[in-house]
Amino acid sequence: MVLTGQGISRADGFDLERELRDAIEEEVRRCFDLPRDSRTLDDVFSAARRHSMQYLEALVRATRRTCIAARESGVRAHHREVFGALRDAAANRVVVHVTTNIDGIATTVAVKVFGAVWRPVERYGEEIPIADIRRDVLEVFAAGSGQLHLPVHGEAGLAAVKGLPEWEGAQRLVQTGLQHDTAYSTLAQGIGQTVREIETLMAVSGLGYGLLASLLVGTVADVDRMIGPYPPADLVTIGYGAGATDGRLAYPFERRLREARQRGFSPQGSRWLALVYRGDSEDADSPAIERTAGWYDEARFEVRRYGKDELGAAARAAIASVS
Repeated sequence: MVLTGQGISRADGFDLERELRDAIEEEVRRCFDLPRDSRTLDDVFSAARRHSMQYLEALVRATRRTCIAARESGVRAHHREVFGALRDAAANRVVVHVTTNIDGIATTVAVKVFGAVWRPVERYGEEIPIADIRRDVLEVFAAGSGQLHLPVHGEAGLAAVKGLPEWEGAQRLVQTGLQHDTAYSTLAQGIGQTVREIETLMAVSGLGYGLLASLLVGTVADVDRMIGPYPPADLVTIGYGAGATDGRLAYPFERRLREARQRGFSPQGSRWLALVYRGDSEDADSPAIERTAGWYDEARFEVRRYGKDELGAAARAAIASVS
């Protein structure tokens, strides 16, 4: 199992929050001043929804515009290192990659260059039923090798939903007739609603986190039919800012691990590794970074730190060590 967060894009110099704070739309900039539960970007979306649909719609449009421009701006070297390592590991085993990366910059590269399985990229321009996504999961497990790519927090521009943000359209991944700035992504159904409900609001989120929970503890997973049980899976997290603050208690990853602990599970016979950015004293995010590292340490992860321009090599070494 591999879990990636927004950190893999930040390692390539793309800071989505900073870009949105500097957006031309006044409603978007004001979203960051609204009361919110924690300091995460996820909570900016939830705060915008609580304030008004006007703010949420402006934020979603600005996010899609910013992310599409970033995806089209050139090669992302660290992403390529990460996905190259996952491709190599998937040659003789199943690799399930659950990504919470909001912008989705890496997804097209993962699929088109490194052979990851995520159907909306493979069949861009078509309407993709969630049943097709589940079928892909079953086929990879039946083959015994391959890299599954499951975006669980939105994928702006790749798993887009036509219509109003409150539509449940995330049961179908609609690709037809997208407009770069006006089509709504599943950001609106997912983090723009509430993190607590993301697994029911977004079918792909329920699928990805359900697999993660089952495979980590070595129980059967229900994907239209039962798969497994397998031995507890190895887990590598890359650029995911986990934590125990009030604002993160309901996040699916933290909640799933907490529930496993409450049932007495500990990662015996499997390895849990967390790659956490190594900030410095002048980094404004240093306190949050250190809290993240502390959370992983308390959760019995092996914590590995990486610095600027080091993520690709660190990810390859971590993935190779559990392969």
